[in-house]
Amino acid sequence: MGLNLLIVEDLPEFSEWFKLVLLQRYPGTQAQTAINLWEAEQLMSRNRPDLILLDEIVDSQKTWEFAKNCIGEGYRVIFMTGMENFESIHQELNIPRLPKPLDEKDPEIWKLWDDQIKETKS
Repeated sequence: MGLNLLIVEDLPEFSEWFKLVLLQRYPGTQAQTAINLWEAEQLMSRNRPDLILLDEIVDSQKTWEFAKNCIGEGYRVIFMTGMENFESIHQELNIPRLPKPLDEKDPEIWKLWDDQIKETKS
C-alpha cells in the first residue's frame, strides 16, 4: 500500500496538477488536497495522512503555527515553496523544504522528492 498524502496549497489548479504528477510518480499513493488550513484540518480529522505537503504561505503566519502543531501531533510535514529565503522556523522545527513549481524533467528536483518520500515510507 502506498502513502496517504495531504497537499495543502491555496492555488487549486496547482494542487490538482501536483496531485496528478505525484500519483503518477508514486503508484499506489493516495492524495487529498486542501486550499486552506481549515480544510486541511477537516481532512486530517477524517483520514490521517502519512505526509503533509504544505505550501509555505497558505494563511500567512498561521501556516507556521499549523506546521508546528502538526509536528507536535506526530505528523510528517514538508514545506513546498517558491520562496528563496530561509526562515528560522525551518531550522527550529527541522522541516524539509522542497521547491515549487515542480519541474517534471529536472532529475535533481526528483531526487529531493524521492528522498523525502522514501524517508516517509521508512
